[in-house]
Amino acid sequence: MRSTGIERRSLLRLFAAGAFLTLGPSPLRAAGVTYLAARVDDAAGGYRAAGFSPSGACAFDLPIPARGHSFAVDPVGQVAVLFARRPGVFALVIDLSRGIVSTEFSTPENRHFYGHGVFSGDGRLLYATENDFEGEHGVIGIYDATDGYRRVGELASHGIGPHDVRLLSDGNTLVVANGGILTRTDLPRVKLNLPTTSPSLCCVDRRDGTLLQKFRFENALRQLSIRHLALGKN
Repeated sequence: MRSTGIERRSLLRLFAAGAFLTLGPSPLRAAGVTYLAARVDDAAGGYRAAGFSPSGACAFDLPIPARGHSFAVDPVGQVAVLFARRPGVFALVIDLSRGIVSTEFSTPENRHFYGHGVFSGDGRLLYATENDFEGEHGVIGIYDATDGYRRVGELASHGIGPHDVRLLSDGNTLVVANGGILTRTDLPRVKLNLPTTSPSLCCVDRRDGTLLQKFRFENALRQLSIRHLALGKN
């Protein structure tokens, strides 16, 4: 799709708002998609997901049910899974080469997404941060990408409010940013436990959920919620 001046200006505005995910794998670049936007607002007040080339040309532009947050991209760059913003329950699997939604799935009744996920190294399993809002603790939902993203289990996040999750280069260690803030679906943006907030960074074995390491802030900094992660060489 040929880029227009309006598209380029929109791209710059979205960069300023921090709404973009930059994608590096070569299959994505070959398909002409380097950036993904999760929460583009349209003129009617709805929400959209879009993919852009390095020049700002729009590769695809899709309506989505509600506000999205972020994506998990499979290891070979064929699909990107868009997660609903907390406390949403939908996830859309976008075929990046065709620019279409190929699958939609959701959390179980007593869970909601926090907006992030990561694939296993072989691309077979997808791990998504979720809230068990009855048990008031975080979980990592496990979805089988080879079977229509059927939910096949979950792991404890070993904290409250898991947000971002990444996979280390060993292929088995999930790093989870537990924000530490308790919320409920009927009060989605209300922070219910500020006096006792306890954020943590946890390393979890994806094979059996074993807690490998847990890092916490000192008490004076415990209200600094941990949300997004960036991995260096590991």
